[in-house]
Amino acid sequence: MTTQQNEYCNYPGSQMWDMETWKDRQSKIWNLGLWLSNYICSYKRKESEYDIYSARTDGTYFFKVHANIYEDVIQEWEKENVLFIKGEMANICWFAMYPKALKDKTLKNPRVVIVLHDGDYSNPNWMMNEMEYYRDYTEAAKEQGDVIMLYVASDGPDQFNTFINVNTELASVLHYNPSHVYMDVTPVYRAGKALKEIPDFTYVDETGNEITDPDSCVETLGAYQILDVTGRWANTSSNVVRSLQSGAYSHPLYSMEEFKASECGRIASKGIWFEYHFKSGTDKELIRYWDERGILFEEHETNGERWIIFLPKSIRNHPEQKLPLVHIFNEVTPINPYLDLTSISYFSEYFPLVADGKMAVMFYAMESADDNDFAETLIEEACERYSLDPERIYVTGHSHNGHFAGEFARRHPDMVAACVTLGNEHGIPLPDHTSEVVLLSEEDVEKASHYDMPWMNINGYCESRIAWGDMNQEEYQWDMCAWKRRLKALRCEQQSDDEIKAARKSNNYVTRMLGVPTDTTDLQFVCGREVYIGDVKNKDGKYHFRIASIERMVHITSPQMPILSWNFMSRFARNRKTGEVIERYETGE
Repeated sequence: MTTQQNEYCNYPGSQMWDMETWKDRQSKIWNLGLWLSNYICSYKRKESEYDIYSARTDGTYFFKVHANIYEDVIQEWEKENVLFIKGEMANICWFAMYPKALKDKTLKNPRVVIVLHDGDYSNPNWMMNEMEYYRDYTEAAKEQGDVIMLYVASDGPDQFNTFINVNTELASVLHYNPSHVYMDVTPVYRAGKALKEIPDFTYVDETGNEITDPDSCVETLGAYQILDVTGRWANTSSNVVRSLQSGAYSHPLYSMEEFKASECGRIASKGIWFEYHFKSGTDKELIRYWDERGILFEEHETNGERWIIFLPKSIRNHPEQKLPLVHIFNEVTPINPYLDLTSISYFSEYFPLVADGKMAVMFYAMESADDNDFAETLIEEACERYSLDPERIYVTGHSHNGHFAGEFARRHPDMVAACVTLGNEHGIPLPDHTSEVVLLSEEDVEKASHYDMPWMNINGYCESRIAWGDMNQEEYQWDMCAWKRRLKALRCEQQSDDEIKAARKSNNYVTRMLGVPTDTTDLQFVCGREVYIGDVKNKDGKYHFRIASIERMVHITSPQMPILSWNFMSRFARNRKTGEVIERYETGE
């Protein structure tokens, strides 16, 4: 693994890797959120602790949110037409209480109130305690009839204002576009302060003009103070830059300075450019940009769900030439127009292939595997609207969306010609040893082993724990188990613990870097980074399972991923009548 760094490396756009460049693009309530998070952590945890659940043992414990849930309490709220939902993002847990009318689809544009709290995750009753602590708040929302209460609880200060992304996720999960978004600012006044005293917080109206007396804009919900932040709560700064500069993804082998001053950083900045220069995917200047490069951009709404697609402009002139379609699971919901740019940035290396006439790409994702089943309808609609090849449908996604892409492929093996998951472990972890959004039982793994699904997993070496984790720790045992489950799901021969462990000491450099044995290995140099590639034969002798780890990369969508994905996916097609995998060309294995 190379370690050289040229600290004098520079290129146009390198300044975009510095957060200072984006200071005017972050959420207008960022500093308010930071103050609330830090202040709340100084008193609210103890204030909200109750003894009413301490003697109960009948709750159901949910590992992902570190909490017991008592069904009778939830049912009491349901009798009042108030429903409950819970979740976790970036180790920050949350729950929401929302009107039943939203589920019944008689309410489409609710108001949302975001409440920040400090949850003690070591206490399994923390979530139920908070639900009781905020009972009056939820009751006040219930009386209004159109208000969702979103309670975001960080276990300690949340320096990254995760509630911003949680608010986006909730809208995706519950399928709504809020009419108004509010922040609970009651703690400001409980502390004897005013909004105008919050350090570095400037309140602006929806057109961006500063309001000198923000306290005059405060409204009430019951006995609580709320501030309208509609149109001002979301970030329009690069999520990749924020994540890397925050240190959210760290590893001894990763250096932000090295990445910034590298060929990989230079190529990745081409994707960041879209986020920096535009405000939404429908920006007229951006559409003109695509048009000048021979790319057709279109957005659609199907049964209330928005999806976008990019195609070569020539597709309308040559209907006889059926193009393959790459469906990318990434959110493009209308709650935040900037999400289009995030999607484009993450997968920017696909667009030269679109311009070359090699493929079409579409974006759509929701926040549950069941909801993402709707992508089947959207893909079929896309094939009817455009000259696309239904036998060459590929799916991909990064991180939790990678898990959704994989689950979609497992649910629709007769539609998907190949699947590439990004930013995931190479194995399939046991449900009790992961907090991922998709959990696979032994029955699920067994079911997957009965059909042929060409599959590639690509991750950064720094996130590939089986390659460098302590082999004496229990986690390594679970990683080996996960690898064996992946082999089984993809119809490959099993490997023993000794065989897997031996990979870490192999004479083959790629095998050592992958940390697992494969039938073939390849070392490629892509976008300024070594890429360690291994193929495993399935029981039919076919090389339909590939893994790749990218030198010194952490948990981001790196520019190598679309390139490596296409190299793998494009080998395959699917006979839609028989379900058989079609080998489009020989790989020379």
